Amino acid sequence: MRGVDVTIPHGKFTVITGVSGSGKSSLAFETLFAEGQHRFLSTLSGRSRHMLDALPRGNVDEIVGMSPVISVPQKRPAPSARSTVATMTEVLDYLRLIYSRFGIVHCPDCHVPVQAQSPEQIVEQISSYPERTKVQLLAPLVRDRKGEHRDLFERMNREGFVRARIDEEILEISESPPLDKKKKHSIDVVVDRLIIKPDIHQRLADSIEQVLRLSEGACLALIDQKGEVSEQLFHRDLNCPSCNRSFLPLESRSFSWHSPHGACPTCEGTGQIKDKTCHDCQGGRLNSVSRHVQVQGTTLPNLLKNSITRSIDWVEEFASSQQNGKQSVQMSLCDPLKHRLQTLVDLGIGYLSLDRTTDTLAGGEIQRLRLARCLGTQLQGSCFILDEPTAGLHPRDAAQLISILVDLTKAGNTVVCVEHHLDAIRIADHLIEFGPGGGIHGGEILFSGSPADLSKHHSTSTARALKGEFEKTLLKKTDSASNSGTIRLEEVGLHNLKNVSLELPLGKLIAVSGVSGSGKSSLILDTLASLLKEAILKEKSSVHHRGLGKLQIEGTIQKLQVVDQSPPGTSARSCPATYSGVWEEIRRLLAKTRLAKIRGFSEKRFTFNSAAGTCERCQGLGEIRLKMPLLPQTEVVCPECRGKRFNAQTLAVKYRGHSPFDLLEMTIEEALEFWSEVTSISTGLKPLVEIGLGYLKMGQPASTLSGGEAQRVKLAKAMCEESSEGLFILDEPTSGLHWADVSLFIQALRKIQAAGNSIIVVEHHPLMLHAADWHLELGPGAGELGGQILKNGPA
Repeated sequence: MRGVDVTIPHGKFTVITGVSGSGKSSLAFETLFAEGQHRFLSTLSGRSRHMLDALPRGNVDEIVGMSPVISVPQKRPAPSARSTVATMTEVLDYLRLIYSRFGIVHCPDCHVPVQAQSPEQIVEQISSYPERTKVQLLAPLVRDRKGEHRDLFERMNREGFVRARIDEEILEISESPPLDKKKKHSIDVVVDRLIIKPDIHQRLADSIEQVLRLSEGACLALIDQKGEVSEQLFHRDLNCPSCNRSFLPLESRSFSWHSPHGACPTCEGTGQIKDKTCHDCQGGRLNSVSRHVQVQGTTLPNLLKNSITRSIDWVEEFASSQQNGKQSVQMSLCDPLKHRLQTLVDLGIGYLSLDRTTDTLAGGEIQRLRLARCLGTQLQGSCFILDEPTAGLHPRDAAQLISILVDLTKAGNTVVCVEHHLDAIRIADHLIEFGPGGGIHGGEILFSGSPADLSKHHSTSTARALKGEFEKTLLKKTDSASNSGTIRLEEVGLHNLKNVSLELPLGKLIAVSGVSGSGKSSLILDTLASLLKEAILKEKSSVHHRGLGKLQIEGTIQKLQVVDQSPPGTSARSCPATYSGVWEEIRRLLAKTRLAKIRGFSEKRFTFNSAAGTCERCQGLGEIRLKMPLLPQTEVVCPECRGKRFNAQTLAVKYRGHSPFDLLEMTIEEALEFWSEVTSISTGLKPLVEIGLGYLKMGQPASTLSGGEAQRVKLAKAMCEESSEGLFILDEPTSGLHWADVSLFIQALRKIQAAGNSIIVVEHHPLMLHAADWHLELGPGAGELGGQILKNGPA
């Protein structure tokens, strides 16, 4: 941004728009959200407050009148086998509390409800052992909890207890060594040691009463029969009437597959072993006891199999039931849970099951789950900063989301959206447009005011989009490749697809649309892409895969390239310079400089992975990752190299007056001009500029790219290869793009198509649908209501 003054009204819906790289995110996240983090941490004490100096701050003189900030960036979570819809939206947290407070344990072996066990019954069972059996009665007080537990030991000393079993070892309490506060510990106090004989009944009863009082109902007996020691757990409340098996009290962690107390020991809570369903828990993730606890006759694994919509019915049924004087607790859990679930339904993803893993979700679904996590909190007086919330959404789903954002302002909140959706722009209370271009050509406020007044500004990209001018500038649809052949899919029934069959032409730009959950990803990414990979690998024109269907190719497809929204490159050090391949050539030139030769530096010295050439502190990342309580992980500039990645000796080497860091700090557009006379480098950079990414820095970390930017970087690399008879599949590539950027992107696709390639785009953007040669639409609804072909023909 270039010294701008910005006013954002309180309690209103403000949209910040502009072409890619114009400065939108700098205002919303690098300035407003960064300041919100600082102000929040300044209210804390201890270690969190000391991190204030390390956190980045916006380059601003003053921010006044700021509300508490909640940010929802456009960032896909790291893949995790344990991450599900329920965990990501925090729905599972409420369900864990419900099942721990109201759940009825059923014995995993006998499948009968566990009943209460009276002290008399416990005495009867222990006294039934043969005479001369040695018994130690222990009160379980701590189970796998961190801390030194000094207060507990002092209290036990005062009450006259001498021994305790600490982490499976019986020790004198007064002589036990200090515990490591960073490790988990289990502590059982020894209440009595006795030998079974006829006159022991009263002593045994008194000791058991004392054990149950200390441990709130649990009694652990160590039974020593002729030198063989076994453990038996008794509980005043949880004991199977059939097999006499006792169970520990239910806790919230008993229903978490992230905790060893709740997770299935076989698959460790992942539900799978080597990509196969766990044979023990059958995908339920929980251990045998936890997955047999019932509320309203339903176990937690079975409840999580329900869709979000059906789960609301279960919550309402539970809320209306009577729970023996626990109605206040019951309603305190049900009301916010129902609101959170209803928010997910209102966002158009009620068809998702709660146990659906997040790595199987589309980008638009992920974004709405992240939104629901914040929007379902019922906060008031806060400032929500959202990064392209409608990205990847069908117009129907986008309209629902925009309605929810407007309702947030009615509840007294301020909503600031970085957004390009024209409906969001039209309905906004306030509009700010940055531009005129990206990178060094942006950073200026072109317009600030009511969207209705924007029509007076004919020159801005947003004004042109609102008037429909970009549709007129699109290249005409191509007919030159009309006889390139066809792809036919038959009897596809994966997920919610209704045994569909269809035919798609080769050589065309094909747009695939439909509401979220209608089956687009199942048909194109999971089925078509999988079958095509197999056909190309085996050099066959026809393949059949059980569960996917049959593929028939009439024509030639030499190569398949699926361009998704994942960051380009697999390394944390990946950036446009490395992914495009030009950094290898730049390293060679740096190694040929006079100083590099004198110091004996080879080209390897200038890689980010070289221990000799990079900064020791950040190891070539240029940043340090901080983990702070109550805040997400934050990346801050490395204090050693100041973000320059390399050490001082390496930075001393310069090419035409530019160090390695200077070359990485250039925008791609600047770099193209700088390296214009080096063909091997300019050839790799030119497609990035043509596709609209000239504003990106050469060394910008790939992890910071939006989904749309990541796809364009990959597509630019494909453009360098100049292949023909290939098939490109793109998943929502216009995410995060202004209409001007989409127009430029379509022109790049036309060049790829003109080279003799076919392109399939899963997309909702009106401009992309307008430009397509062929249109495939799925629906009519989501989940079970979708999976049908509504249209398949020329656009």
